[in-house]
Amino acid sequence: MKIKVFIEETNEHRMITIDKGATITSLLSTLKQNPVAVVVAKNDTIVPEETPLSEGDDIKIFSVISGG
Repeated sequence: MKIKVFIEETNEHRMITIDKGATITSLLSTLKQNPVAVVVAKNDTIVPEETPLSEGDDIKIFSVISGG
């Protein structure tokens, strides 16, 4: 399956081919993104890591900024 991915940290837009049954967790692993350091939106809705992915999904990965 193909999905669109935007990585905010690098301002990068990519078309990714993933296996059927893939989840946000497996996508983050493939992209070498730390799940603790990012928030993921699927089709403009923030979703948990166990969310399954579907053909044509639009994924946005945002860096979490913290500090004081």
